[in-house]
Amino acid sequence: MDAKTEGCGEAESKAEAKRKQVVHAAGALEGFYPKVFAAWRTSLKTRRQIGSLQAALFAEEADRASALRAQRSECDVLLLQAEARHRIALQKLRSELAEAQARQKEATAAERLALQAAVRAEAVGLMGWPIDDAPETEIFCLLITRVFMIQLADGNSARRVALPASCGGGAAP
Repeated sequence: MDAKTEGCGEAESKAEAKRKQVVHAAGALEGFYPKVFAAWRTSLKTRRQIGSLQAALFAEEADRASALRAQRSECDVLLLQAEARHRIALQKLRSELAEAQARQKEATAAERLALQAAVRAEAVGLMGWPIDDAPETEIFCLLITRVFMIQLADGNSARRVALPASCGGGAAP
């Protein structure tokens, strides 16, 4: 073989080597491209699924937030109604208490007047004063009330207690 053929053979072998590399690369790419496209499709599918799941999640969160707002407003309404009922009941109790206190004051005053009248009548009778001559002062009534209470506390109505001289009293008969 001559140099030309040798050079030609070498060029052919280089061309053959390049061709083999291209074929090998093409064969490698043939297996690689489907894998890349499959991965890309899977990635897109996953992104779509994630997007739909996020949309569903956001919709569910919005529904829950709406339900919570509705429940909160319903609870606020119920609370306001309960507070109104409580205020009404409290006002009613306060008015009943005021009425009861007024009745109690009236009853106590009437009882005190009746007791003073009874004590006065008994004291006037015990001291021998005519009813018209008995002093009408509040001090007199208080003193007579004390006298009568002492007699009641002793349990001895036969014992006579005299009024002080400054009140017009003297020794008991």
